Amino acid sequence: MSIAVFCRLKPSNKQYEGIELDKQDDCDFIKMHVTKEHQDIIDHTKQDFKFKFTKVFAADTPQEDIFTHLAKPVADNVLEGYNGTVFAYGQTGSGKTFTITGGAENYNQRGIIPRTLEYLFQYFEDHPDREYQAHVSYLELYNEVGFDLLGQEDSINHMEDLPKIKLMERDNEVFLNNLSLKPVETSEQALDALFVGDTNRMIAETPMNMASTRSHCIFTIHIKSRGTGGSVWRKGKLHLVDLAGSERIKKTNVEGILLKEAKFINLSLHFLEQVIVALGEKSRHHIPYRNSLLTSVLRDSLGGNCKTTMIATMSSESGNLAESISTGRFSQRVALVKNDARLNEELDPKLEIRRLKQEVSSLKAEIALLQGDVDMSVTLTEEEIENVHKQVDDYITAKEGDGVSLTFGDMRKIQCANSYFKKLVETAREHARPQTTDNDNSDDNSSAKTSNSADMDALRNLLEQRDNEIRILVAKLRRERSLHGVSDDKSRGNTPTIHAAPSTTTTTRELSPEEKRKYLNAFKQENEAYTMLEKTKSTLKILYAQAQTLGQEVQQAKDIISEIKAHIQQHQQEHFQENVQQGLETGVVEDPILDEMHGELTVCQTAYKEKVGNLRSLKREIDHLKHLFEKQKVQFQKQFQAYLDERTSLPQEEN
Repeated sequence: MSIAVFCRLKPSNKQYEGIELDKQDDCDFIKMHVTKEHQDIIDHTKQDFKFKFTKVFAADTPQEDIFTHLAKPVADNVLEGYNGTVFAYGQTGSGKTFTITGGAENYNQRGIIPRTLEYLFQYFEDHPDREYQAHVSYLELYNEVGFDLLGQEDSINHMEDLPKIKLMERDNEVFLNNLSLKPVETSEQALDALFVGDTNRMIAETPMNMASTRSHCIFTIHIKSRGTGGSVWRKGKLHLVDLAGSERIKKTNVEGILLKEAKFINLSLHFLEQVIVALGEKSRHHIPYRNSLLTSVLRDSLGGNCKTTMIATMSSESGNLAESISTGRFSQRVALVKNDARLNEELDPKLEIRRLKQEVSSLKAEIALLQGDVDMSVTLTEEEIENVHKQVDDYITAKEGDGVSLTFGDMRKIQCANSYFKKLVETAREHARPQTTDNDNSDDNSSAKTSNSADMDALRNLLEQRDNEIRILVAKLRRERSLHGVSDDKSRGNTPTIHAAPSTTTTTRELSPEEKRKYLNAFKQENEAYTMLEKTKSTLKILYAQAQTLGQEVQQAKDIISEIKAHIQQHQQEHFQENVQQGLETGVVEDPILDEMHGELTVCQTAYKEKVGNLRSLKREIDHLKHLFEKQKVQFQKQFQAYLDERTSLPQEEN
């Protein structure tokens, strides 16, 4: 199975006219015409290039279409028990991180990772016939060193505090030692892990990109599933890879740490291309996976047990034409690579042993029952009756798939269990009878409203929790500043200081609250991050108001449904005795009033389900914007701290 290769063009106000899209029924082509004025093309004799892709996404393609065509089929394969990989490749600033992670402006800019997480957990919810377990990990490869982005938060002050990953091989398989697997049960927990990892990720400003990711990052989702009561687990893992962008040093003119990072990035991408070339040559027997950490980690994704998809991000500007052609050539080589994806299944020995023991116990009980060795005239003891009741209770409370069943080899115990079942059913009916008094109806309505109020309180508590997390991150950042000084090149998330004076050091003077407020007001006026922060905050307020209104509408619809059900039950009770007295069978007599009420109930239930669905969608949008707000808040705090340090630094001569 060959690797599927897609292409996405980055929007630009200066789009080069020599790029043309040629869409076919089964594939798309990109044609590039190079004029003689471009002197940085390697082959100056060739002016026309043509690259074939599974599909080419135009510059105005929404993120939803990218996910539907690119990532959703891979996610479906992982749910079936296969390994999958989606990775983005292209020059720096061409839109790889935007495609994989998403933008920070609005909810519709969510990238492949958050959309995949939402899709997977919605799939879990829609398929209760299978049991699912999910774990996530977040690996960063920075300067050929692996770091765990989901390491212990309380011990992280800068890059070196992140747990380092050790690569190990056994039986031709790669294992990442010290990489944490975080269990997640909801999409919110998974998105929290993504936010924590993105906060720790190395980002810097370069001439080609104001927020350039300086490392390769691999977000992995591990999924295990089995049928209800089954002992065979299906296992799949999905790698979502955001590769750092290649860049030409002569064009960017970076120096210092940025130059060192660019060298490591370009070298690892060079080794990646070597592996791709070797996999495309049938005569090659050795594939140089061990040349770099990146190719070692992606061994299964490239020519191994995996269904892989690649998206090439290209700039459509004339100044980046050489890099776009290089990306197109790399894509054509990747399309030649064939993977051997296999279904990953394993038998759980504990579950299989428990199932076999259960089967043996059931067969023994069946044999005893058929032999009829039990004296029915002897009554059961109190201890035996309690044991039967306990087995019935365990059977009722057990979940599907736990392997709990009722096996009695004694007819007396079967009759005892039947009597106990009947008693439990009668007790449940007593509790389930509708209350017809006005006081009880008012209690039901008040309890429903209390439930709705509790949901709103839960949302507020969640927001307060997120604010506390942000304050913790800010406190850690300030502690790092105070411990290591403002010129600390190891601080993550900030542009490293390249030109530092060798003979002096800097300290910062303490500021009064009035001075800090003055600097803050000045910084707000000239900082774009603050504008974005306020925009997201305003959007959240609007969405909270919409959620509150929609929640009230849901509660009203719920009250109407409860009222209609009460009227239906009252109507049935009133006419039941009348039908019995007339000798009419229940269900035979036509009742147009009852039919009308049932029709009204159906309409109200449909409207209620629609409103609940809209409320859930709105909640997902609010959760996503809260994550964006937190990231923007952290970014603003970092930039403001750097702004303060720059204006309050005091140079001191070294002794």
